[in-house]
Amino acid sequence: MQESQNHDNDYGGTGLGLAITKRLIELHQSNISASSEPGKGTQFSFSIPFNIGNQIQINELVSPASINLERSLPGMRILVVDDNKMNLMIASKFLKKWQVEVDEAISGDLAIEMVKNNSYDLIIMDLQMPVMDGFQTTRIIRKTNPDVPVIALTADAMPETHNKALAAGMCGYLTKPFVPDTLYEKIAGHYVVGIS
Repeated sequence: MQESQNHDNDYGGTGLGLAITKRLIELHQSNISASSEPGKGTQFSFSIPFNIGNQIQINELVSPASINLERSLPGMRILVVDDNKMNLMIASKFLKKWQVEVDEAISGDLAIEMVKNNSYDLIIMDLQMPVMDGFQTTRIIRKTNPDVPVIALTADAMPETHNKALAAGMCGYLTKPFVPDTLYEKIAGHYVVGIS
């Protein structure tokens, strides 16, 4: 919906934000529409109905601390691969909270080396990394470690990216920013009791 197609500047985006927004709105059984007028901009609109919940008292709420007691994966060892240190820190924080032993790699090359020298129960793999992306990294890891589960972690929610991740040998898919409960469920599906 941009008025001009000037490629001589660095201000253009990929349009990914609108694609993600459209998908989120469709998950609520709604559609997004756009109207554009030169010189005035573009207006997007959508409608999502929500039910009004019953008012509850504060003492009826379950405290987060009591919920988190159930979240535990002791003995599991996971490698998190992401070139963004903030993403590494956030993912590691939750994993450690769930009693997971965590290693971090900031590149595909480093991840491959770490997998050669260590045994992991699961790998969380960023797809968009410089030099060697998550697809290529996973394909190389699969040659020597065909059974280790690899979960893709990406901001790209498009179906074709999901399919490409599965074709590269990944067994799960998680979009950024991730919901901690969803991350836990994805990992817990590969947890073996008494794992060491």
